[in-house]
Amino acid sequence: MALDSTVSDLAQQLWNYLRLNLPVEKADCIVGLGSYDLRVADRCAELYAGGWAPLVIFSGHLGNWTKRMWDSSETEIFAEHAIARGVPRDKIWLGVYQTPGAFEAMQRGACTKLMGVHLVKGAGHSVAEEQPEEVNRVLLEFLQRANAAI
Repeated sequence: MALDSTVSDLAQQLWNYLRLNLPVEKADCIVGLGSYDLRVADRCAELYAGGWAPLVIFSGHLGNWTKRMWDSSETEIFAEHAIARGVPRDKIWLGVYQTPGAFEAMQRGACTKLMGVHLVKGAGHSVAEEQPEEVNRVLLEFLQRANAAI
């Protein structure tokens, strides 16, 4: 199905708005947000191989698309995909599905400037769509804390 020029132009405007076009910089970790697009895991593996961060974190359970595609979570599929591309298994953290204490260890050792984590009940893959009021509340609280810290 071909897109007409108006739809294509609007999609390009949205893409230009959403991407930041910032240069890649060294980081504490690389975060791959789950989806049906394995290119996300490819890019995370590429960044890891380039030495941009010592750790890769994948998130995502099963969304509306992926629950029809896979039997495993997006997190697990992405991790296996990255491992096949050379990322060592022990350099991959799998979202919130960790052994007791692993998340706290990640905060101490990898993402040391993490300002907080909030798990939203009743939401899975698309948290902002599934629980928008709660996401907005948490974001406003975060922004107020961050602004006060400046």
